[in-house]
Amino acid sequence: MKIIAIISYLIFFMGAVGIYYLDRKKSVAGTKIAPDAIRWVLLTGLIIRIILAMTVESFSTDINLFQFWSQRAAEGLFKIYQGDYFLDYPPSYLYVLFIIGKIAGFLGLTGGEPLYILLLKMPSILADLITAYLLYRLAKKKLPGIWPILVSIIYVFNPAVIINSTIWGQVDSFLVMFFALGLFLMESRKPELAGLPLAIAVLIKPQGLIILPIILFELLKRKDWKILLKTAAYGIGTAIVIILPFAIVEGPAWIFSLYLSTADGYKYVSLNAFNFFSLIGANLKPDSETFLFFSYKVWGALFIMATIIYSVILHWKGKGAHLKYVNALVIFMGVFMLSTRMHERYLFPALFFLAVILILKKDKWSLVFYGVASFTIFTNTIAVLDRQIKYDYPHVSPDDPVLIFISLINVILFIAVLIWSWRIAVQGKADPMDMRESESVIQDGPLWFSTGKRAKPQEEEYTAFIVNKKDVITMTVMTVVYLAVALINLGSFDVPQTEWASSSNKDGFLIDLESEQQVSRITFYSGLGEGTYKVWYMDSEGAYQSLENLEVDDFYKWHAYEVSQKTSGFKIRADKSGVMLKEIAVFTDLEDKALPIQIRNLDGTQAEGELLNLVDEQDIAQYRERDLMTSTYFDEIYHPRTAYEHLNRIKPYEWTHPPLGKILIAVGIGTFGMNTFGWRIIGTLVGALMIPIMYLFGKKLFKKSFYGFCAAFLMMFDLMHFAQTRLATIDSYTTFFVMLMYYFMADYYLQKSYQKGFYSSLVPLFLSGLFFGLGAATKWSAIYGALGLAVIFFTAKYKEYGDYKAAKIQAVSDDSGNSPAWLKKFIPDYMWKTMVYCVLFFIIIPGAIYLLSYIPYLLVPGMKFSDIIDYQGSMYRYHSRLESTHDFQSQWWTWPLMIRPIWYYQGRDLPAGMASTIASFGNPAVWWAAIPAFFIAVRAAWKGSKSMFIVVIAVITQMLPWMLISRSSFIYHFFPMVPFMMLAVVYVIKQWIEKGRSRKVVYGYLGLVLALFILFYPAVSGLIVPETYIRFLRWLPSWYF
Repeated sequence: MKIIAIISYLIFFMGAVGIYYLDRKKSVAGTKIAPDAIRWVLLTGLIIRIILAMTVESFSTDINLFQFWSQRAAEGLFKIYQGDYFLDYPPSYLYVLFIIGKIAGFLGLTGGEPLYILLLKMPSILADLITAYLLYRLAKKKLPGIWPILVSIIYVFNPAVIINSTIWGQVDSFLVMFFALGLFLMESRKPELAGLPLAIAVLIKPQGLIILPIILFELLKRKDWKILLKTAAYGIGTAIVIILPFAIVEGPAWIFSLYLSTADGYKYVSLNAFNFFSLIGANLKPDSETFLFFSYKVWGALFIMATIIYSVILHWKGKGAHLKYVNALVIFMGVFMLSTRMHERYLFPALFFLAVILILKKDKWSLVFYGVASFTIFTNTIAVLDRQIKYDYPHVSPDDPVLIFISLINVILFIAVLIWSWRIAVQGKADPMDMRESESVIQDGPLWFSTGKRAKPQEEEYTAFIVNKKDVITMTVMTVVYLAVALINLGSFDVPQTEWASSSNKDGFLIDLESEQQVSRITFYSGLGEGTYKVWYMDSEGAYQSLENLEVDDFYKWHAYEVSQKTSGFKIRADKSGVMLKEIAVFTDLEDKALPIQIRNLDGTQAEGELLNLVDEQDIAQYRERDLMTSTYFDEIYHPRTAYEHLNRIKPYEWTHPPLGKILIAVGIGTFGMNTFGWRIIGTLVGALMIPIMYLFGKKLFKKSFYGFCAAFLMMFDLMHFAQTRLATIDSYTTFFVMLMYYFMADYYLQKSYQKGFYSSLVPLFLSGLFFGLGAATKWSAIYGALGLAVIFFTAKYKEYGDYKAAKIQAVSDDSGNSPAWLKKFIPDYMWKTMVYCVLFFIIIPGAIYLLSYIPYLLVPGMKFSDIIDYQGSMYRYHSRLESTHDFQSQWWTWPLMIRPIWYYQGRDLPAGMASTIASFGNPAVWWAAIPAFFIAVRAAWKGSKSMFIVVIAVITQMLPWMLISRSSFIYHFFPMVPFMMLAVVYVIKQWIEKGRSRKVVYGYLGLVLALFILFYPAVSGLIVPETYIRFLRWLPSWYF
């Protein structure tokens, strides 16, 4: 099913791109249509649908119901509602099912046969084609060239249309066909006839009722009471004809009871509809639950009232033939997005309304919205259908990333449609596509088969930037301010330093309380060795009674061992040698101070030597377990431990990544001691250094100090940057080195090497290679950036070679014989020699750095160089074969959207109602703004922006490997790409300002970034706050922290 989805949307996307380029080249309007073109489109659409309908599995629940209903209808149509079975459809479509049931009986079909399934799907399939033909007929009157055919094509071959009717087997297409007939008849010579198909539509599905307000508004606006009454008469008369045979059997009020019972049948906030309620985590929730003082059902009713009020105003103030379609779009989208009890397919009619608006107004936004809506409708439908086929359970989890992503797009789309509807219907403003008739012969086809040459993009002129005194002061102040915040509660020096380790499986000790005490818990601080201790407490008669085993795991962390016994002492014995404890304490229910204890040998004699280390730091013993100020959290159980082992020449515990990151952590430990502050400080300082680097990067790319400030500001107040760099893992160092290797490669790319001079031009290449080597020696994922560096470098050489060819031609044509001094040196020096140096800079030196980073391994007694080689194979096998899953893993495409933050830390033993938490995710104002900014950057790079070319390549080449791997991955893997996404945002800021727009908007945006950092600060710092505050910060249902 997923393969079908991908292929179908690739075809649809390529078709859309083709239309775009045809329009850009003015090739559509002047092209004549073959007389039978529409027949071939419809015939092809029919053949494709018949094949898919009979070969691809359907939504079994609906198909089985339609099949059952058709059989019951064939047995007795007008008594069908008397059966003791589920039937919630109004009578219009039952006439169709009656005919299908009769045909199936005539053909001897009993149910389940491919032909029976095709018969059930055929009404909707034909409705697709009829609707497409109606759109074609309308477009023939309104649009030039081949546009009528293109409009029919984007409807007939739209995957969102095909999946609904042909694969799922639903009847929404049949409903839309009657909408189309009714709305088009309103523009005919006898508009009152619209009542006929519209009445049928209302009686096909209850959703048909949504069209009635639009019809009423339109008839009232025309102020022709005669037409209004005639339309109502036709509609009521048609309804009576359809309903009467059933009403005779069921009673006159039966139809009203049917609609009310259907409306009351699905009491969920959202039934897999990817809408506003799904975005806030309410999919599959009962709509009777309370949300912000009212039930969801009440909120849905209020939202619908607001939508109808807007619709009334829109229709009253609006004008034009397109008005009723715009209003229909608003109401259908409003109901789908904001009403409760919505299903996944209820947005389907929006595609028809958008197609008609495109025909009538030629507005490019209607085409854009059509494409976006097609994507979201298709994705919503296939998400449900795929689950039904695979698991026989169609419902989507509220925290599903696809649900959140598509719901977010739908919300944004709805807001955009509301704004656009006022603009196009009331203000009369449109952004028309160029569909004028063209008399010129087409010279060039679309881009991929153009016979002409594309105009060469205008290349930016680079001017070397200067770091002035103001820049230095600004960078210094920003860095100091950031550090002042980042160092708050970074860690503590008050961590136990001495330890005792068991020497055998019979080794242990006694804890003497000297008198009987009510003990609530024992807390202990773990060290290097893991293992298990058996624990006994002394009862009132002096006998030892066993308790649960005491597990010693993790690294440098306070653990709590619950006791809840009245006792005068404990006996503790190890299960093996080498199990390490650094401190142990005993507490009553009073949490402020540990009980005074004495440690004795197992035979009761006074302890001596290292055993006394267990109680030599009682002043820092704590009741709370896993406190971030004194304990490791998340992957700190690996990296600081390995850093400690490097310092003490112990075989490394963590070997799945190269050593350099742990060596840097060891620098902090060696300077400040083996404590939380010591193992976190270097990462925090590196995080602070990222701020001036971003400042310089921004100024390098965008020429002005203000843009450097903006880039640094975004980094300074990004939530992931703050959380990651205060955590003693290696990802901060990887990101730091990636930033620098691209910074210096940008220096090379933005300037012409032949203008700088040969050796001067090598300096940025050397520095880029140096930091590439440091990154690779920290984490293999830094190597992902190598492809980007290569692309940027060879693009620079390609451009310079173009300059060389142009200069050479100029020199030949110049009679004076004068030529640039660099011309003769270009090939031997600036091409071949530079590439040789690149081998040195990007292969040999990084390789040497990588090997040198393993010196701590060689200092371990017994470790050989061959062991380092073996480690490389082990690392590769570990990462390539990793199959384990994690609760907070996420797919690459969810990272910019922040659908699944990673939760690092949860405080324990806090006062009631309080919480302390640390998660890693981005600042919403930065990351969500970066998504459209990145696409703007792509467009700018395509048009020749060298600065945005660097940004786009850095993001794409680093993201590409994560697209291809199947192992578990996390949002922090996106961290090395975040600086470049920020630079894309700064580019948009630059464009905004340089177009003469108000800087106040930029200042407001930066203020929003700061405000959100302050708002989310507790969630990334571990600050103790009320639990209700943390719950408030969980903006998406998949945000667990």
